[in-house]
Amino acid sequence: MKNIIFYLILITQLTFSQSGEKKTFRMAIMAAENAEIPNDLNQFKDSIENQKIVQFSNEKKKLQEILTFTDYPEDMKADFEANKKSAEIQLKLIDSLEPHIKDFKYYDTILYSVSIINLVFNEFEPYSYIYSVPFSNEIENNFETYTMTNNLDYILFFDDVKASKSKNDFIMTSTIKLYSKKEKKLIVNQQIFGDTNSYGEIWTCGNPLSCLFITMVRNGMENIIPTIIKSQK
Repeated sequence: MKNIIFYLILITQLTFSQSGEKKTFRMAIMAAENAEIPNDLNQFKDSIENQKIVQFSNEKKKLQEILTFTDYPEDMKADFEANKKSAEIQLKLIDSLEPHIKDFKYYDTILYSVSIINLVFNEFEPYSYIYSVPFSNEIENNFETYTMTNNLDYILFFDDVKASKSKNDFIMTSTIKLYSKKEKKLIVNQQIFGDTNSYGEIWTCGNPLSCLFITMVRNGMENIIPTIIKSQK
């Protein structure tokens, strides 16, 4: 479903508006340990990693330009000052992420799921805390302890990420897992798939390898987001 995320945003808003209360949650999305891909796709690894660094640098430059911009009409001063405060906060966050960006690996594209889940659940206040964490065997082997120790409601994880040839194209598979602290168990544990298509809008991708990751995230979110919505009721 091409517009499923926008549909889910609408459903999320209607759900909470009808209940009169929006319940926030804390969620960690763990990076994949690695990805197994055919040799034919190796040529796209550097492109994905370099593009991430360029995107990061461009975003940082844009925020810095907002902070230094002064040529605005006096009657719009309040709006521009508010934008500057927001840019300053974002810039501090970006600065804190810079060391991690340098360590970005092509398979970390799967963490695009962080942006998608934030898009759905943090469209309006109050905001939930949704962030990524590096891969850890300790987390994977004991979700319950990690959620209790870090005051988390959910942990999301993509396991066993593999791409393979399928006729004249490629497919990617993974097992997506969503652990709920409240239910003390995996509430999603299913195989998901990715292909090399670019579906446009928020699902646009630039090469076959990045498309495999992006479309697999797309497939996974079709179940993960409704499950979270149901769990938050």
